[in-house]
Amino acid sequence: MIPMRWLLRRLALGAAGLLLCLVAAEGVLRLWNPFGISYHLSVERFLDLEDGAVQPAEPPLPYVLRPGRVHDDAFVARINSLGMRGPEVSEHKPEGSFRLLFLGDSVAFGLGVDDGECFADRLRERLSRGAPVEVLNAGCPGYNGMHEAIWLQRFGLRLQPDLVLVVFIPDDPPRIFSDEDLVRREGHRRSFAYRFFESRFGEPLYLKQLLRHLYWVQLQTSNQLEEVFDVGGSGITEDSWSAYLSVLDEMGRMVEAQGARFGVIGTQHQTLLEEHCRMRGWPYLPGHDLPLASVPMSWRLSATDAHPNAEGHRVLADLILEHLLRLKLVPVR
Repeated sequence: MIPMRWLLRRLALGAAGLLLCLVAAEGVLRLWNPFGISYHLSVERFLDLEDGAVQPAEPPLPYVLRPGRVHDDAFVARINSLGMRGPEVSEHKPEGSFRLLFLGDSVAFGLGVDDGECFADRLRERLSRGAPVEVLNAGCPGYNGMHEAIWLQRFGLRLQPDLVLVVFIPDDPPRIFSDEDLVRREGHRRSFAYRFFESRFGEPLYLKQLLRHLYWVQLQTSNQLEEVFDVGGSGITEDSWSAYLSVLDEMGRMVEAQGARFGVIGTQHQTLLEEHCRMRGWPYLPGHDLPLASVPMSWRLSATDAHPNAEGHRVLADLILEHLLRLKLVPVR
């Protein structure tokens, strides 16, 4: 018979060895950083309401960017005193200047790329070479059209913009799921994998983030990613589009009532959106015609994250600048 003391000692040694291996693996992974997982950890810290780059806001806004915060992590993002990404600007528009205000979510904000690399920064640098054009980036990660409209009403209009451009991404319209869709989604969300990866357990660990990344890859490979998470076009119906276009109409009304122009940027070309803009007399600045799955990996942050990287933002900046000049939306010298 095996002595109990000997068995316990063996179990303790085995547990200590396993713990040591996990600690070593965590250290190696943080140094190696496969798949750029440190970016995902950085986003978690960025969106921390207590100590991150966002802070609670008056509902229905979930949060706003924290004025004066510098997020210096896997990417560097400076928030100015007015709560926008970019250099300091005065709330009052300088005499003779032209203000271009971008509204949007994490794509407009430039989540994952350093200051100077997002499309708004690139446009600011290029447009400032000529006429006095101020580029203001009011993009905020996680915002939808309703949030953008509320931010515009509360904060944006007081900045006296001359041109307001909403940066549209294909999953911006609200999602409306059928009963069958809801049952299927709920089934996915009851799975052990989903509950584990969405829990706070082990959240700061690189190892968990790596496993979560591989989980996303598996869902994407099996065409289940949209069924589990709110990404892509899943759940977007005609009613969704109608609701989103109504929000755009309200934003356009507010901007035009102040004597400014309003328009939309399609990061991917959307015929329905272009037609709506034409009917309203708004400029529409189309993006590329590639479907999401065909966007080159050289433009994306990762295989499962379609946010543009520095190269993707360069491409977007070139497209926007071309349309701004072609449509004569900004003054040039």
